[in-house]
Amino acid sequence: MGEKKLKAIREGGGEVSGTTRSNDERQSGTNLPSVKELTPKEAKEKLGDYYIRDCNVAWFNDQWLYDLIWPYLETANSETGWNWDIDWAESFQFTKYDKDGLYGWHNDGGSDHFGKYILGEEDKESSNPYTDDKTFEGKVRKISMTLNLSRPEDFEGGELKFDLGKTHDTGVDIMECAEIKAKGSMIFFPSFKQHTVTPITKGTRYSLVLWALGKPWR
Repeated sequence: MGEKKLKAIREGGGEVSGTTRSNDERQSGTNLPSVKELTPKEAKEKLGDYYIRDCNVAWFNDQWLYDLIWPYLETANSETGWNWDIDWAESFQFTKYDKDGLYGWHNDGGSDHFGKYILGEEDKESSNPYTDDKTFEGKVRKISMTLNLSRPEDFEGGELKFDLGKTHDTGVDIMECAEIKAKGSMIFFPSFKQHTVTPITKGTRYSLVLWALGKPWR
């Protein structure tokens, strides 16, 4: 489904390059090999707010996907003890990372939120933030999901890593989520948590991503 959607978008003259936070700047890291493995602190010092990103994406809103994933989301929200107020979700992002593809350190949101619902182009110029989807109005990304669609032998590199910072007692600042290597494995994590996908050194990595939304944090 994902490959067919990417092909259809290209044939229709559309753009499939991943962008960060819906901006128009193509963010390829292939010409910056010296900064691919930077820690979040080093990346901030060297790159400022520039997020290195190199992947292709397509979007899905098929109901069967929500029906399949939502029970796992509810289980994760409960068993972790988060019990966060979640009442909506964005479209599913199908992501393809080819060789040298990566996504530098970033978070998916947390304190930022979709602003006022704006329909007219003229109104958008004077309103920031805004959303053109009424169901997103005023909501915050709270829980992110990544589902691995590739067999571990089909790619090398592409590790999903998290910056645990000082909010843990494991003695490890950067943690690799090795459990997601098996095809069909999924992970749910707080959308405000810093994470990265390291460069693909061989093959192709496919994933499905979802962001669950709710009312702003209290």
